[in-house]
Amino acid sequence: MLVQAILVAISVFICVGGAELAGLTMLNRPIVIGSVVGLLLGDLNTGILIGASLEAVFMGVVNIGGAQAAEPGIATAVGVAFAIMVGGGAKVALTLAIPIGILGLQIKNLLYIFLVGFFAPVFDKLAARGEEHKIVTLHFGL
Repeated sequence: MLVQAILVAISVFICVGGAELAGLTMLNRPIVIGSVVGLLLGDLNTGILIGASLEAVFMGVVNIGGAQAAEPGIATAVGVAFAIMVGGGAKVALTLAIPIGILGLQIKNLLYIFLVGFFAPVFDKLAARGEEHKIVTLHFGL
């Protein structure tokens, strides 16, 4: 069980983190994450089916201004993992996905607040000195 949880965490880090940090915009889509989690947990078919179902749910989601929708990457990863490990199929995944996605969004927002808030004074000092290239290096780890 612990190994499976670690595998799901690694897939979320790669897919959602890859989209956030490296700008690979399609990695955090439910169809991709569902397939990756399904592959890592040994049930690719369930991962693809649930990923496709959640892709249809999150397909038109666009965050505009302060309005934020549930985080589809975390929702899909946890939904697929529960569906495979519990054996409940798409019913379990779809039932859990939206609440977990909303919780994931709140956690993600808190991380952004504290991490970006911590580096904001550093970015301001670098910008005042005209060293924008170092801001990119700090932000993206390049």
